[in-house]
Amino acid sequence: MYYFTAFPSGGYSAPYNIEGGSTSDRTDLIHSDERVIYGIYDALASEHQGYVTKQTMGKVFSRAINRYTFTPFSLENKTEYKAKQFKIAIITSIHGYEQGCAFTTAQFFRLLCENRIDPHLSFLRRNVTFDVIPVANPSGFADNRRKNANGVDLNRNFEPGFIYDQPINAWGYGGPSPASEAETRILMQFIEENSDAVAVLDYHNIAEGYPLFYAYGQDDVQLAQSVFSYLTDKWTKEYSELPRDRLLGLVKPNGKKGMFADYILSKNLWGLTLETPWMMPEIGKAQYDSVTIRCALDVLVNTLLAIVQNK
Repeated sequence: MYYFTAFPSGGYSAPYNIEGGSTSDRTDLIHSDERVIYGIYDALASEHQGYVTKQTMGKVFSRAINRYTFTPFSLENKTEYKAKQFKIAIITSIHGYEQGCAFTTAQFFRLLCENRIDPHLSFLRRNVTFDVIPVANPSGFADNRRKNANGVDLNRNFEPGFIYDQPINAWGYGGPSPASEAETRILMQFIEENSDAVAVLDYHNIAEGYPLFYAYGQDDVQLAQSVFSYLTDKWTKEYSELPRDRLLGLVKPNGKKGMFADYILSKNLWGLTLETPWMMPEIGKAQYDSVTIRCALDVLVNTLLAIVQNK
């Protein structure tokens, strides 16, 4: 059973001055392409060599799918006992018009590299290897649309659960066959190379409502409820506009539909699907504005802490 008490005490709280990605911010996400995200990671790889490494997994429609790995430095340990090592794999923006999750995750890694004071970030930096594909659907990201340039919903292009004989114009059209898309095959390779991960996080954005977890089992439900319980208490103290009579997060069951998470589970890995809103209800003023990104960062980091603490 999962419970949530973030290391070392209390939970993580994102800075109030976190950069937004709305049309009025310096980074206008919905009118950008994948390079705005890669630029953040490339700067980290340049400034933190030895900790951050970059690999281009391939190019699709002339757009790179990059992978960045954050590996803790090994410290001399003279004891014969070895501490448990954690690895978490993350993908974002498998749906191209969900740019906020890519931006939020990039902001997390920037803080992970640059903030040497916060104890939660220090704990993650010293104890967890992160392997991330920041933009899983670069053509959709650039076009601000859900599907890739072939008109395929990449998050319906996997086995098991692939749905055959769908109309091409269907909202969730998964392609002519499983793994028909180059992006899908790259993600499958990514999972094969992360068979030792304690968890794989598939991070999305949702058009409306509060943050959402899709649960594949009771463990997922317990983790999500504990994270949302902590954040509800935190957010209602920080923002008077938020309701105080409900949990500010939702957990839904998920069935097999040819999704990335279905593929993760078929490989006997623990997969989590997280969605944070395009605009935070009651307190957000624009899509991907600063307060929305801040709340998304709260969800992301506290989820990562909960994963590590309960593995």
